[in-house]
This record gives sequence, structure tokens and C-alpha cells, in this order.
Amino acid sequence: MDGIAVRGGRGAPRRGGLPARAARLVRLRRSRSRGRHRRRAVTPTVDFVLDAPDLPVRPVPLVTIRGTGEPVAVDLPVGATLFEAGARVSAGIDTACVGKGTCGLCRVKIVAGAEHLTPYSDEERKHLGNVYHLTRVRLACRSKLSGGDVTIEVVRRRK
Repeated sequence: MDGIAVRGGRGAPRRGGLPARAARLVRLRRSRSRGRHRRRAVTPTVDFVLDAPDLPVRPVPLVTIRGTGEPVAVDLPVGATLFEAGARVSAGIDTACVGKGTCGLCRVKIVAGAEHLTPYSDEERKHLGNVYHLTRVRLACRSKLSGGDVTIEVVRRRK
């Protein structure tokens, strides 16, 4: 290893300009090698991209949540549920099953961007009926993002 040396445990000196995160990975890999104390070089990870104009950029879907006071926006990866969006910003979406789709309490009204969600599922039909085209209400735990921005309104349970 040309100029890269990692010794000891915490606070041990390191040479070669290896970032601290990569140095930890070298120590982890060495400690998990079951008695073999070979040091392996690890390519440092890069947390940023410089000058990449020709690469396609996929926009991250933005979910805007209304009905909890002031509207709150959260960006989520494709495939995340609307329940995860509400949990991330503490929107107060009702639930008893914590997102498993069995209680039917996590109702949200789709205000805009319904085409950017997965299709209406049988589990939703069981809890909400076949009136989505009238009410625009879906279960937050069963509605996954498929790309694009979505605006939802939290439906409160009547007491």
C-alpha cells in the first residue's frame, strides 16, 4: 500500500491523506477478517459531484402536506409512501397499524399529482370502497410515489 497506513484503534495516526471515514472502513474490514490481519485499501467515497453537466438529473419528488396548519414540503425518493412523508415531518397522520395497511386510518386526500402515485390497490378498496373518483381519498401507507410532485391534505377522523 503506497503511503496508506492505518494503525491501532481510536485516535491512531494515519498517513497518506485518507479521509477519516475511509480509515474507519479499513479498520472495520481488518477487524472482520476473522484472525487474518491483512490491510485492504479502500477507495474513499465522494459525497459530492463536480462539473457533471452531461449526466441526466432525476428530480426528487416533492410531497406537500396541507391540513396540519401551514403547508409543509418534504422530498422523498421514488417508491416511498405518503405515510413516510407524514412521519418525516410529524404531520399527525392517524394510524393504528404503523403503515401496514390493516387499520384504514391513515387517510389523505390527493389534492394534486394523483398521476404520480401507484394505482389504487385492493387493500385501499377494502377500507375505502370504490369511490376514489369522487372523494380523492387514499390510504397514505399504500400510496407510493412513482415520480413527480404530489400535494396531499390530511383527513382527520371524526369523533
